[in-house]
Amino acid sequence: MSHTAETVAAFAASHDRVMLIEVKRVRGSAPREAGAFMLVSEREEFGTIGGGQLEYQMIAEARRYLKDGADNAQLSIALGPGIGQCCGGNVDIGFALWGGPDSEKLLARVAAEQAALPPIYVFGAGHVGLALAAALKPLPVRVILVDTRAERLSGVAPRNRDAAYAGSGG
Repeated sequence: MSHTAETVAAFAASHDRVMLIEVKRVRGSAPREAGAFMLVSEREEFGTIGGGQLEYQMIAEARRYLKDGADNAQLSIALGPGIGQCCGGNVDIGFALWGGPDSEKLLARVAAEQAALPPIYVFGAGHVGLALAAALKPLPVRVILVDTRAERLSGVAPRNRDAAYAGSGG
């Protein structure tokens, strides 16, 4: 998993208006599975629905919706020569303005997916522990750094890494 509920919410909070783009249904071959999502603001993107022409066109569509004041929309896209995508399948794409029920459902789903990842505990947040945590970051696991030095854990909790202070008890 590449995102946590915190990173998703932080991106949304850092922009005035954000459009959620989500793959709602996949038939045949497609770049990503149903549930894949991205957020689009006027100038930035967060996440991916698979790249290529599909993503490029859906980003442009989301920005058009933001400009026009649309709250939500649905599109069905054939992934073939018509859009310059060679997958051959068909996807239903949903658009929803961030802040509504779709946003809350997405945050809950992302949090549940994150919580379900198997934990890997790395004891010690020195240079070796931090390097190990960074190496594990792309894997579908929840890396938990544990150290008795709270200052070593300050600011080291990106995407799929938690930090836990284990006090000395003394």
